[in-house]
Amino acid sequence: MLHRGHIDSPDHVRPASAILFAAGHGEYRSLRSRAATVRHAEFMAADLIVIPSTDTKKERCPVKRFVLASIAVALGLAAGISGHYRPASAAEPADSPEPEAKQPAAQEPIQVPDGDFAQITAFLEKLAQQPAPANPEAAAEFRKAQAAAIRSGAEKLLSQKLSVAQADEAFQWKFRGILFGLQSGDTSVRQELPQLADTLIARALDNLGSATDDELPALVQWAVMAVRIAGPAAVEKAQDFSAKLREKQKAGLSLQLEAVLLPLLARSDTREELAGRLDKFFADAKTALSKESPELETVQAVTSLLGQLEALGFDEAAGRHYKEIGELLVKSSDEQIARLGRRLEGVGRRLSLVGNQLELVGKTVDGKDFDWSQYRGKVVLVDFFATWCGPCRAEMPNLKKNYELYHDKGFDVVAVSLDQDRQALESYLEENKLPWAVLHNQDPEASGPANPADYYGIMAIPTVMLVDKDGKVLTFEARGSKLGERLSELLGSAEKPDDSATSKSPASAAVEREGK
Repeated sequence: MLHRGHIDSPDHVRPASAILFAAGHGEYRSLRSRAATVRHAEFMAADLIVIPSTDTKKERCPVKRFVLASIAVALGLAAGISGHYRPASAAEPADSPEPEAKQPAAQEPIQVPDGDFAQITAFLEKLAQQPAPANPEAAAEFRKAQAAAIRSGAEKLLSQKLSVAQADEAFQWKFRGILFGLQSGDTSVRQELPQLADTLIARALDNLGSATDDELPALVQWAVMAVRIAGPAAVEKAQDFSAKLREKQKAGLSLQLEAVLLPLLARSDTREELAGRLDKFFADAKTALSKESPELETVQAVTSLLGQLEALGFDEAAGRHYKEIGELLVKSSDEQIARLGRRLEGVGRRLSLVGNQLELVGKTVDGKDFDWSQYRGKVVLVDFFATWCGPCRAEMPNLKKNYELYHDKGFDVVAVSLDQDRQALESYLEENKLPWAVLHNQDPEASGPANPADYYGIMAIPTVMLVDKDGKVLTFEARGSKLGERLSELLGSAEKPDDSATSKSPASAAVEREGK
């Protein structure tokens, strides 16, 4: 996924897409669009909690730390926002009566004055910066009143005749008021989301006929937010909006919306219907991305849907589309896009590996050429890892246990480090004596199989590949208990190896020969 914090364009209409609410789950998601970074940074950073992945697979670390921009507040996680715990002073005797606290005055509703767009936004800016009282109870009540006033002010703005840029700013204020309300513990603000979704899609449709090319991306993001908020209830109007974009010859923008719609349509479509929609989407995507400089938002939308194909049950198609989209992007004059294209090509290559030969080259940490042919006749786990990756470290004891149990039976491990800090890797290996070969690429210009991470599109780690005795990939699902289960199937049940009779891996044998 592209990190879009580096692609700001100050002269572009800034879509109100900093926060996307998913009403059914009581959460909001951040989607930084092309020029939203600076404008939205001030309120994206406050009291936000990153939602952990809902993927049922084991935890993994994103490689190269591509920012998915999924920032969320769930009320159950936002403990401490609306209340504060203040322990009794250690200097006070436990049985001494507490001093009488002065009761804070009841918080009055904050009235938003009438006025034109500039006057109301100026009031909201000042209100948003107003500090809360020191008293925790009074602060909580003030925050609720502040959030309610911001939402009220946003409604006053939206009731006026606005330009696209002004409406976009009004939507930002509305989202900001909902955010503040959630943070203050006011769950009733969720009731405003369905109406907000209707307003977003209605405004997008109303402005479509007169919007300039610079304004269209904002309208698309409004439609995207409406779908995120309302889910299936907004699909029909969003499809209408998408069709009208195509009539205006704006296929790239239409793809951005359809990438959000298709996973929702998967709930109601038959497999054949969904397959047809996906084929059309990716055919259109390949046309849009064949340009020398495709729109970055379109690239992001297409790659986002690519990442969902496996979850939708289209594994084989996923590999093909990754490869074909990657081949188009590598031709881009934008190095960021071209680099992503190389990685997507690699993902396509990796997804087609099961049942096929794995090619693995490189240098070990001691600078020697790695000879993959020495491992023929063995079952090998190829483990892509990094020392900074917590799940990788957590899996290491399991690898060592299975290595001890099955090494005598013909099992080996080859680790491929994705560390950029060579010293950190060497320190880790010094503390953790691994009995298998560790590959590490130090050449930033390396390409093809010499750069395994890019060549196989490693997007998250640990990524493992279990390879059979003929060098063909068996599965990518070989972590935790699954590794032991597969090794038992392939090599027979294991017994604790006898220290006096152990066969050695090619890597450990080489080390022993050097010692002699």
